[in-house]
Amino acid sequence: NPQPASTFFTMTAAVSTNPPPSNAAALSATASSEARYLATAVASWYVNTIDPYAPHAQNIESRLRHPVHVVTRRILYGNVIAA
Repeated sequence: NPQPASTFFTMTAAVSTNPPPSNAAALSATASSEARYLATAVASWYVNTIDPYAPHAQNIESRLRHPVHVVTRRILYGNVIAA
C-alpha cells in the first residue's frame, strides 16, 4: 500500500533548521550527513512505493521526481519546506 509523497515530506520536514552554508558547493560535515540521510530516505521510500507493473520512466516521473527536487533544494538553499 504506497504512501503518498506528502507523508515522506512530513517525516523529513524537521530534519534540519540549520542556516544554509555560506558556500553551497562545500557542505559542512553536518550538512553532508543530513544530505546523505535525506537521499537514503528518498531511495528507501521510493523502493517501498514503486509500482512493479509500471515502466521505470513512469515510476521515476510519478514517484521520484518531486522528492529529488525537494532534497536538491534543501541541499542548495537550506531547510526548504516541501510544497
